[in-house]
Amino acid sequence: MPRLTRTQFVSGVWSVGYGEWWYKETPSGMMGLFKKPFTGGPGMHRRRQIARIIGRHFTLLRKSQRTTLCALAVGLSVSRRLGLASIARGMLSATSVRHRIKRVWRFASNEGICLQAATVGMVNWLTWVSKEPLVVALDWTDLPEERRMLMAAATVCGRAVPLAWTVMHRSRFTPRRRSQNEAEEQLILRLKEAIGDWPWVLVADRGFARADLFAKLQRWGIRYVIRAASNVWVRTKGFSGRLGNVARHAGMARLYRDVRYQKTRQVRVNLVLVHREPAPEPWYLVTNVEGTARRVEKLYRRRMWIEECLRDAKSGMGLGKLWLARVERIERLLIVMAVVMMLAVVVALSWRAEHGGKDPQLSTKRRGGSLSIFRLGMEWIRQHGLPPGIAQVRLPPTPENVL
Repeated sequence: MPRLTRTQFVSGVWSVGYGEWWYKETPSGMMGLFKKPFTGGPGMHRRRQIARIIGRHFTLLRKSQRTTLCALAVGLSVSRRLGLASIARGMLSATSVRHRIKRVWRFASNEGICLQAATVGMVNWLTWVSKEPLVVALDWTDLPEERRMLMAAATVCGRAVPLAWTVMHRSRFTPRRRSQNEAEEQLILRLKEAIGDWPWVLVADRGFARADLFAKLQRWGIRYVIRAASNVWVRTKGFSGRLGNVARHAGMARLYRDVRYQKTRQVRVNLVLVHREPAPEPWYLVTNVEGTARRVEKLYRRRMWIEECLRDAKSGMGLGKLWLARVERIERLLIVMAVVMMLAVVVALSWRAEHGGKDPQLSTKRRGGSLSIFRLGMEWIRQHGLPPGIAQVRLPPTPENVL
């Protein structure tokens, strides 16, 4: 029996996914490589599980779009690299890699795929799995070829799950996105429409601390916690001037009500001043959330989790090296990434819920958390596939609910 070359081996493994190859004698007397009938296995089980999840929650997508999204999600969960060829090599299909690349390309180029439908699907999935209010973090990040991405992600156990996003060139604007501020407001309105009456709060960093945005958020009925810069003018009872000149001391956490923000607009907000050592400067948190200063501080601390999410996407999923000619294609491909990242989080949290909060032994570390919730889920999927009944998993409430 002849030995397989490297090209034959790689082609055979990726062409069938988790199937098997075998030799038999051809009519001409030569030994040929043939595919056994595929009857199941971990790959097929993974596809059925993902198909149930997508079919239940992504109902606004067409049936053909849901089918393709399922196939691409399986491919990304195997390859763990964003890109046309990488996703195609991980897909469970008997077709050649070339045809699978074309399938991924058609999905990325399909103008009939609505990003808002994907956002609604992610929100439906998240609120079905966990019945808790959502804390949604908002942040910008740089992508290759002078592009920027604005992402809104729901914070979960030290990480964040992408819900909505938009990609744009750093210096190019379209009639639909005339400015960076307008892109931010459009994304927030998309979130508001998708989440509906479900309780949620928006958290963001100093780049979003605009007086006109605060006024619009209050008019739209959206709760928020946004950090402000120290050079902004405010007026409180007994003080008028820059935020950096407000009297403070290390370890303090104080709530100021009915504060006038910005000297021109003078928007009425609440202000929380928090200074925790060894931080060099305090946090100035502008909010309309009712509660104590400690509660507002806990909400804002979750904003850091979206940075971990973006790091996972860039280093763990290859987003930092993804290049496509049009930003709309990147946006559609990010739907696949969001599904896989949510799947990894659900797998890891379901394991913790079933084993008393302990992590599986996937590293040599003996104390504390061995891996992040995202890495834990991805490693578990890689080694064991999807747990049975993952489509029916509902997570218990977390001990510390900040809303």
